[in-house]
Amino acid sequence: MTIDRVPVSNPQPGSHATKLVNRLIGQIGEDRYARFFDGSVVFESTSDAVILKVGSSFQSELLQRRFASEVERAAAAVRGDAARVHWKVSRPNRAAGQSADSRVGQNPAVAPSPAPTRGAPGRRHAQSRYSLDTLVVGRTNRMAVNAALELAAQKQIAGISALFVHGPCGVGKTHLLQGVADRFRRECPGARVRYVTGESFANEFIAAVQSRSLEAFRKRYRGVDLLCIDDVHFVAGKKATESELLHTIDTLDLDGARVMLASDEHPKKIARLSHRLVSRCVSGMVVHIEPPDQELRALLAARIAAKRGLQLEPGAADAIAGACHASAREVEGAVLRVEAYQKLLGGPASGAPVNAAMVRRVLGDGNSTPGRRPLRVNLIVDVVCEKLGVEPNDVLGSGRHRLVVFARSLCALLARNLTTRSFPEIARDLNRRNHSTIVTAAQRTQKMIDAGESRDAGGILGELRVAELHAMLKDEILRRASAA
Repeated sequence: MTIDRVPVSNPQPGSHATKLVNRLIGQIGEDRYARFFDGSVVFESTSDAVILKVGSSFQSELLQRRFASEVERAAAAVRGDAARVHWKVSRPNRAAGQSADSRVGQNPAVAPSPAPTRGAPGRRHAQSRYSLDTLVVGRTNRMAVNAALELAAQKQIAGISALFVHGPCGVGKTHLLQGVADRFRRECPGARVRYVTGESFANEFIAAVQSRSLEAFRKRYRGVDLLCIDDVHFVAGKKATESELLHTIDTLDLDGARVMLASDEHPKKIARLSHRLVSRCVSGMVVHIEPPDQELRALLAARIAAKRGLQLEPGAADAIAGACHASAREVEGAVLRVEAYQKLLGGPASGAPVNAAMVRRVLGDGNSTPGRRPLRVNLIVDVVCEKLGVEPNDVLGSGRHRLVVFARSLCALLARNLTTRSFPEIARDLNRRNHSTIVTAAQRTQKMIDAGESRDAGGILGELRVAELHAMLKDEILRRASAA
C-alpha cells in the first residue's frame, strides 16, 4: 500500500499521520487495514494527539474493540509514549474540487454517487441505486472490486479491458456491474455506456431479426465505450444470439472499448455455452466472488441497519453475521427480521438499540441447520481437507505432518462447536483411540483463536489468522449442510 493511498488529512510523506498509518499497516497487515480502515477513517495529527475520525458511533466502537491497543501502540511508536489517541465520530466531507480518487483511500466509501444524467444519443443509463461507492468490501469480493475499479478508471494501470465475474446468487454481481457503469460515466463524461441483462440482449436481438433492424441493433451495442451484461448465461444454447454476442465483443475489443460480463458460473462451467464464446470470456480477467465471510457479513449488517435507522449495540452485527451463511441478501433479510421483532415489542423497547441477545433470540446462533438432518463429522473433515489441501486419509490416519495435525485439530474444534457429538464420539469419527487427544486438540486450537495467532494454512490459503480460518471453514460447512 503506497503513501498516496493512505487516508490522512495531511498526506505529505513524513507527516506524523502518514507515519502512524504506515506503522499500523505494518502491525495489523494490509488486508485487515484495507478491510476496516481504508476509505472510512481519516487520521489527523495535532501537536499532542492523534485523532481518528469515523462515520458512526457503531464503527467507532467496532474499531476500538478490535484495534484500540494496536492504534495506541502505533501512536506511541511514532509520537512517543505520551501520545494521546482520540476517536471522533465525524463523517468526513469532500473538499471542494477534490476528486473521488484523491480522498480517503479509494476502496468503496459511503458517499452517494450523483444520479446519472439523461442525454447523449446511443447512451443507455442504468437507473439504479447501485454504486461502487456503496459497495461493502471484504476478503471475499476485494479482488473483483479492485478489477472493477480498474475497468472503470479513465487512466488504467493494469490495462484491464475485459472482465468476467462469477459467483452464486446474492454476492453482489449486479451491484458491481451497475456500479462500474455508474463510475465509468463519471470518470469519462460523454462516454457511451450500456448495461443490460443476458435476457434483454437476447430479446432485443430476436426482435431486431424479426423487424429487420439488425443494423440499428448492432449500432446500439457495437458503438459503445463500455458494455456490461449481467446473467450472460441466459444466452447459452441460443446459437444465433451467442454468435451475435461473440461478434459484438470482438468488435468492441478491436475498437478499444471495455466489456464486463457476469454469471453464476465460471464460463467453462456454463452448460451449452459455445466453445468460441467460452474462449472469448476467459481471454480477459475472470474473477470469482465468494459468499461473504463473517467479517464482511458483520459490515453488511451494520451498513444495512444504519441505512434503515436501526441502532445496533456492539456485538449485534457480529451476531447477525453468525446467523447467516449464504449471501448479502440473507444478511439483509436477517436485519429486517430483527427490525420487525423490535418494532413488535412496542413501547420504549421498540426504539432501543438492538443487542446480541435479541439477535440470537430472533435468529438463533447460526450453528445449526433447522429442519435438516444433523451435521456429519465427515462433512467437516471433507471441507477442512479441501481448503487446507491435505488428504482425508492422512487426517483420519496416523499422519504427523504439521499441516495434517493442524487440520485434525480444526476438525476437532469444529465438530465440537457444530455438532451434538461428545468428545468420545468425535474421537471415533476421527479414528482416534483416546478422546483426550481430541479434547487437547480442540482446546489448543481455541487458544490460538483467542490469542489472535496466525498459522500457515497450506499453499492454497497461505498464512491466516486461525480465527479467520475457523470462521471461513465454519461458513463453508454450514453452507454445504444447508444445501444438502
